[in-house]
Amino acid sequence: RFVSSKTLDEIFIYNKEPELGGIEAEKTILLSDIRKFSEISSALNAKDTVGVLNSYFKTVERAIIDNNGVIDKFMGDGMLAIFDAPNDAVNAAISMVNELLKYNNYRRNFDYSLKHDIGAIDIGIGISYGKVIVGNMGNKLKIDDTVIGNAVNLAQRMESLNKIYGTNIIIDNSVYSNLIDKDSFNIRKLDRVVAKGMKNSSKIFEIFDCNEYRDKRIKEKYITKLNKSFDIVNDIKYNRVEVSKIEVAEYLAEIIKFEDEMTVYDSDFSDHSLNNIKEILKDYIS
Repeated sequence: RFVSSKTLDEIFIYNKEPELGGIEAEKTILLSDIRKFSEISSALNAKDTVGVLNSYFKTVERAIIDNNGVIDKFMGDGMLAIFDAPNDAVNAAISMVNELLKYNNYRRNFDYSLKHDIGAIDIGIGISYGKVIVGNMGNKLKIDDTVIGNAVNLAQRMESLNKIYGTNIIIDNSVYSNLIDKDSFNIRKLDRVVAKGMKNSSKIFEIFDCNEYRDKRIKEKYITKLNKSFDIVNDIKYNRVEVSKIEVAEYLAEIIKFEDEMTVYDSDFSDHSLNNIKEILKDYIS
């Protein structure tokens, strides 16, 4: 329970100390974090804080295991998991959010163990795919069977971007490009960002299969036009392609319609991605 099965095998089966070092492999990295956890923990004592974390991890860990993933570590209120296939990681992320919705509903209606109401728990999940080093890191006093590499850093970056874009799941282009049967997921093109340590911008995407019913249905209704708007902006800003101003005006109108419908559902609705797209489209036709 406290070390990996691989490390235990080295100790008990092969009767040797775990060796430091690692191997390079292509893996999909999922990193999750609880939104505003510092506010939650400040309202609770230490025992209740640990209790909330343990019940949360118990709720979402099955989603990792059932989708062929391995939990590498828990990091405070965060979690890092490793998958081979990008599809498995995305399916796990969707399942995590769905299970969390059930968990929040249960706590709201049936669980009165906490003295203070901490509200619904919300999470952000970032996923990236690429070459990493998997192995034993540390020294003779302490060895950690873990994973390091650029994909881990990018997954962490994707996770943090959820706060800006108001999303639950963001994948980068490495995951999107390697997904099998992309049409089986609800995928929205969000933006192009420059990750820390990278020279060039890269596309990022929202997975919204697990969004609340009305949010999901409205996005499904407009997703083709939202993604086409993103492509037009990509052509204008990055590819320097001439686009019909009439076509640009038509897609700008569709974005406004989408925002109007979302505002009826959520009066505080604001979308960082669409705000950027609208500004570029307005500037182009002005």
